[in-house]
Amino acid sequence: MYNKIAKLRRLKAFESDSQAAISYLESKAFTEANFYCRFNTDDDDRLANIFWRDSHSLFEYKCFGDVLVFYTTYKTNVYGKPLVLFVGVNNHSATCVFGAALLLDETFTSYKWALTKLMDSMGSKHPLSIMTDGDEAMRQAIDEVFPNCQHRVCGWHVARNACAHINGPKKSSAFRSFIFDHIDEDKFDECWNEMIKQHGLEDNVWVNMMYEKRHRWAETYSKGHFFAGMRSTQ
Repeated sequence: MYNKIAKLRRLKAFESDSQAAISYLESKAFTEANFYCRFNTDDDDRLANIFWRDSHSLFEYKCFGDVLVFYTTYKTNVYGKPLVLFVGVNNHSATCVFGAALLLDETFTSYKWALTKLMDSMGSKHPLSIMTDGDEAMRQAIDEVFPNCQHRVCGWHVARNACAHINGPKKSSAFRSFIFDHIDEDKFDECWNEMIKQHGLEDNVWVNMMYEKRHRWAETYSKGHFFAGMRSTQ
């Protein structure tokens, strides 16, 4: 009987939970002058995307919003909705949460909607630099909303992918040096070609693809751009 009741509650949960969430956020907006929340619905009039940030997030973004970490967690909630966090660090390198969003899916349209709402809530103050985990749809949304922003891919994610696509610890270690070690830009190609030849990576599709995207992840090309000491979304 308990299992049956729980199953029926789960079937009804979407409508009740979404309404409860919206009601809670509306009450926050009523009691907090600078609280900001926006949401939209899908074709069936169900909750699709929702973004919110409080007054403390607004204050911290005004002070420390030069570098933005655009981070998406895996779909750990019962509705399978990705949670997006907009995060930065303050002058003590402590984490600042600038805003959050629950999205319908991990697509260009959803990411663009979230970034647009973030900018609306922050008086259109654009960050100087932004860091992500390398999702392609996320990159397209950033290029659309922040065309002049320096975009860097999380070094931890690149290093993890290197281990998965390059066979052998010595080879992946050699690749990691380009992620975290500064190499003079005019010597980058020389060092890269030397690594490729030494470890026989000429035909590695992933390595060749990463070379084409080197401006987004290699430490060499972040020189002169402010990232508040961060090289990872972690």
